[in-house]
Amino acid sequence: MPVQVPTVGTVVYYYPLSGEPFYADAPLTAVITYVWSNTVVNLEIFDPNGRPIENPPQSVTLVQFGDAAPTTYHYAIFPLALMASHDYAAAHADWTLSATEQMANVLVATNAAGAGANIVLSAAIPGKIYKVDNGSGQTLTFKVAGQSGGTVATGKVKDFYCNATDIVAGQTT
Repeated sequence: MPVQVPTVGTVVYYYPLSGEPFYADAPLTAVITYVWSNTVVNLEIFDPNGRPIENPPQSVTLVQFGDAAPTTYHYAIFPLALMASHDYAAAHADWTLSATEQMANVLVATNAAGAGANIVLSAAIPGKIYKVDNGSGQTLTFKVAGQSGGTVATGKVKDFYCNATDIVAGQTT
């Protein structure tokens, strides 16, 4: 996957740790103010009300698509319409999204056999929005593990929103 080059003024999503004073359940909007490298930047970070956060952290890790998101410190990602795809290979099985696939905004499924194929998030990502393009030949259920989620018919594209516990179906196109 090619590296996306950060530039000053680019909008990114900032993911604080739960212990930080400006922690939020969803990512915060941020703007790159200085570029140290393709993977380290300084940010102007905005709280959920759109106000700048005082004394934001510096030298924030910028996770590139395909890289694992850190679990022990804050980070930022590009808010692109990243895509992940899965070919069920004419089988009936769950597609459990990897950490990288969970960062994608667009999920494309193809070639499933039998009813009841699932796309599964290991845990809820509150505020995350997905678009599922179902070319699988079967109705798919998109859900958080252990939850009920929502369905999308074959040949349809549907928006989904992740709340604190599960996936909620939106509009179908």
